[in-house]
Amino acid sequence: MRTIAASRYVTPLREGGSLPAIVEADDEGLYVLKFRGAGQGPKALIAELLAGEIKKQERQLRRLEQAKLPKIRR
Repeated sequence: MRTIAASRYVTPLREGGSLPAIVEADDEGLYVLKFRGAGQGPKALIAELLAGEIKKQERQLRRLEQAKLPKIRR
């Protein structure tokens, strides 16, 4: 997982228990930021992080399965 630094607060999002906001980061990308001290607490944020990482891995595996790789002859 890479690390970025939020450089600008863009706008709050009106939904969600963690009071999320959109921020711009040092790589000029826009991200949803979830605040640690709000909402359900750090355990809920960790659960969301883990769920997101699992989903990324699932997508990568699906792409590999769909790729047409040449068969290796033995």
